[in-house]
Amino acid sequence: MISYYKIMEKNFYKEDVDMRDTEQKTGVAMEQAENMAEFAGIELQDHDPRVKLYATLRDKTSDQSLFAEVLRILGDTEALNKLIGAYHKVGIHCPICLKVVAPGEECR
Repeated sequence: MISYYKIMEKNFYKEDVDMRDTEQKTGVAMEQAENMAEFAGIELQDHDPRVKLYATLRDKTSDQSLFAEVLRILGDTEALNKLIGAYHKVGIHCPICLKVVAPGEECR
């Protein structure tokens, strides 16, 4: 779960993302979260923060970054290292750590 908090820090605290902004987003991400919750039998409240958080993460992170978090949470370090190796290249924008990589810099 520590890696999950890294996403939280990066996207909400350091970049000052306001989760209230997602209330205006009635698009695909919020519908996906609501559908997943319904399928799983999870009761949601009006303006449920879990739906807002999912929509914000989905909107503010890349697919590669989300997949990297899944691998971290599951403890699949071999697959995570392969993913990082494929995308984290010096001088190129890394879709996992979301920055241009400097020499010697590790992926979050």
